[in-house]
Amino acid sequence: MKAFLASAADKTLHLLAPSAKIDPRKTRVAFIANPSDLYTKEKWWVEADRKKFQELGYSVTELDLRKSTKASLVGELEPFDIIHVCGGNVLYFISLLQEKDMVDVIRNAVVKSGKIYTGTSAGSMILAPSVELEKYSSESMPEIVGKLKNFKGLNLVDFLIVPHSENPDFIPDTTEYIKHMHEQTIPLLFVYDSQAVWVEDDVMKILNK
Repeated sequence: MKAFLASAADKTLHLLAPSAKIDPRKTRVAFIANPSDLYTKEKWWVEADRKKFQELGYSVTELDLRKSTKASLVGELEPFDIIHVCGGNVLYFISLLQEKDMVDVIRNAVVKSGKIYTGTSAGSMILAPSVELEKYSSESMPEIVGKLKNFKGLNLVDFLIVPHSENPDFIPDTTEYIKHMHEQTIPLLFVYDSQAVWVEDDVMKILNK
């Protein structure tokens, strides 16, 4: 299993190719922006991820999971080398995956088919065993929490990324995670916007731009 978990991928994506030993010019990216579905204003962070992939030479194709089914997604992911999930609302994206029964599709694509998983912010957080701490964040919405079957993430890593740890705009959320971290046993990994986490099988390391 290979995963590149960024706080802000547009600032660290250049570290992916040397870590994964890939040629961006020969690498196809399935670009999933659904965590940002609930935002109506300009989604600058999504555009920043897309632009950075393209600047580095990757071939980028957007997939909208709202238009996919569990069965169709298996085939839709097949041509790609990387599955990238953007930032946005963690609990909304989990609810979407649960509603469409797609959790195992993405897990299998990464674990069994060898796709590299990359994520920004929320897209990195969802790899944890649980994202329950997110219910205390400013992004949490009662109507979304009420739809969740549970707070399980993709369970591809054994820790929870806390992104934007040095960013003043995110101090209230980071404080809430710390305040409630005793309610669960999953280690928290605080990641700056200038950092990413590279996971390859059982080895994990922090990358700095």
